[in-house]
Formats: sequence, C-alpha cells, structure tokens
Amino acid sequence: MATPASSDWKQALEQARQQARDQLSGAWQLHVSRVEEALHANWGAHLDQLLQERLDALFPVLESQLAARVAEAAAAERAAAGRALTENLNQTARRLMLSEKQEDWTLALIDAARTSAPRVAVFTCQAERLRLERSHPEVGSLDIPPGEAAALEQVMHTREPLVAAWTPREISAVFADEIGAPADGSRVYAFPLEAQGRVIAILYADGPKQSVDVNALELLAGIAAGVWERRAPAPAPGLVTIGNAQPAAPSWSQLVPEEQERHLRAQRFARVQVAEWQLYKSEAVRQGRTQGTIYSVLKEEIDRARQQYREQFIDSGGTMVDYLHLELVRKLTNEKEDLLGADYPGPLR
Repeated sequence: MATPASSDWKQALEQARQQARDQLSGAWQLHVSRVEEALHANWGAHLDQLLQERLDALFPVLESQLAARVAEAAAAERAAAGRALTENLNQTARRLMLSEKQEDWTLALIDAARTSAPRVAVFTCQAERLRLERSHPEVGSLDIPPGEAAALEQVMHTREPLVAAWTPREISAVFADEIGAPADGSRVYAFPLEAQGRVIAILYADGPKQSVDVNALELLAGIAAGVWERRAPAPAPGLVTIGNAQPAAPSWSQLVPEEQERHLRAQRFARVQVAEWQLYKSEAVRQGRTQGTIYSVLKEEIDRARQQYREQFIDSGGTMVDYLHLELVRKLTNEKEDLLGADYPGPLR
C-alpha cells in the first residue's frame, strides 16, 4: 500500500509529464505554423524559380526537336512540290507528243501555261506575220501584220525572252482590245519557241510580277519547241541520198493546215515503223549496222512499210517528203546512209 509521500510524488511526476507533453505539442505546432507561414510567403518565388529551372533545361531539347521537325516538314514539302512539278511537266510533254493536230498542240501548251500566269496566249510566226492561235481567256484567232506588235516582233527576231510594259503598241492594238486591260502593275512576258533554226511560235503571258512564274513558262516553251522540232518537216537542202535525190520540202509556214496535218501523220507513221524495228528487230539492226546491210536484213519489213507509206502519203497527191527514209537514216544508220547497203532503192518519190 502506497504511503502518502509516494502518492504525492507520483502525482507531481504525472503533472510534470503532462506539462512536458503540452509544451512539446505547442512547440511543434508553433514550428509547423512558422514553416507553413514561410512556405506561403515564398511560394510564388519558389514556383517561379522551379519553372524557370525546368524551362531552362527543356528549352534546348525542345528547340532541337522543333528545328528537326521543321526541317523534315520543309524537306517533305519541297519533295512533294518537286514531284508535282515533274509530274505536270511529264504529263504536258506526253500530251504535246500525242497531239495529232496543231490545235491539240496549242491547247496543251495553253492548258499548261495558264497555271503559271493569269493570262497566256500562243502566237505562231508565219513569215513576218503573227497569228494568235489560242489564248486564255479565249478571244479567238487573230492575224497581226508586221509593225503592229513591237515586243512580240522583237522576240521573233532576237530569239530571246522579253519582259516589257503592257501597252497596245507592244502586243498590237487589236489583241489588246480583244483580251482587255490586265490587272494593275502587269507586264508582258514573251518566250520564243525555236525549231529548225528559227522562231516558229511565241508563248505570251501577262500579269503582275508575283503572279507570273517566269522559269516555268520558259521551261514549258523549251519543251513545246522540242516537240515541234521532232514533228515538223525536216529541211531538205543538203541531204544526200542513195540512188535518188530527196524532193525539196516546202516551207512549213507555206503549207495549208490540211497539208500540215498530213505531214504530221506521215512523220508519225515513219517514227512508229522504225521504233518497232529498233524494239523487235534489234539483233537484225545490229547485224545490219555492223555489215552495212540494214536494208538486206530488214528488206521484208522496209519494203512493206515503203509500200504502205507510198499508198497513204505519196500517191494521195500534194506535197510530201519521204519521212520514212529520213527516219531510217537518223535512227538506224546514225546519219551514215551507206549502212543501208548498196541495194537500198533510195527515198520514195
């Protein structure tokens, strides 16, 4: 049984413990409150510092990734634009090559050119005159006598592209009246189409500088001229043939449209025949070149083609050149006619 003295001691000890707990609890609460107060007081500054540190660390990485993605997107865009350009040029070249008539050729040229300028036109050069074949917007055919279109005539004579102010004097009053005034700030652009050593046509465009793709138009003019060069009659002077002389070819500009079309069909017939021999009779062609006997090794095929050519083009009257003979010389002999052989009968008359 506890004595009164020990009971007092225990009670005093318990009170001391309780007091200590209260003090510790108060001290802890005070410490927590002060920490909270300090955190709340400096929270914005701490947060700004934290964000800045994270951004400083992330910015170089983000910048590098963004630059890489921009470069990748730009490369993809350039590649797509390049593919679209080459596809359009390829389609245009094919369309020009497949044109059976001059009207088809000019339409293909205008359709391609109108994507590079607001207004375009094709003029053919006939002696010193200019003839408007087709335009966009369409205004119909026009004949322009010499001295009426200074800019276009300069291109015809110098064979160089030209940029000039848009005035009726530069493009002819009649054409200017038909097509109407262009947008403000427009200029005239003219590109020569050369074949057989002369300007055979002019590609015209007008519009403000920012709306005209000069490079595309100049390239298009070169493609169209190359196609014309292949299809137009070859000049006859200076040709040397075996056995018989090739009849002189008439001037292309002097032929009426029907005769021009007949000459184009004759050229196509000749190209197809010789191309088939190059493809399906390549070994015979090689042998004939080596031995100088192309006609002998291909006699059956050449005679059959000559008979068809005579019936379709020579005997039908009018002016005609033996394009089959010319194609034989160009493609099978590489301009060495003696490789046809001594028994080759010469060009058709």
